[in-house]
Amino acid sequence: MIFSRTRLSVLVGLTGLAFAVYRGQALPVTTTANKVLISPSADNKVFIYPTADETIDQLKEKGIQKVSNYGSYWLVEATDAQVEQLTQLYGERAVKETRLNRIQLNGTS
Repeated sequence: MIFSRTRLSVLVGLTGLAFAVYRGQALPVTTTANKVLISPSADNKVFIYPTADETIDQLKEKGIQKVSNYGSYWLVEATDAQVEQLTQLYGERAVKETRLNRIQLNGTS
């Protein structure tokens, strides 16, 4: 089947537009035996500025597993419910940063 340049350009443009419009995010998937479990989305990033007497183990006791220690602050990956729990626990020392979920190149994210 032969396409004219105009039809081919329209087809390629519409395909590109369809991919640009579709921005669905996949949820993390865990498999156990014959079951597939979809985990709640942990796509929130939270900076926590701990005091000297606070430890990462205290976070892990609350069910938060993904914590990176950068010395003066911790970077936590948390669900929406965990973010609320962190802000209640740490107050203003817990800062949600959604901009860390995007890659920005040349002004486009």
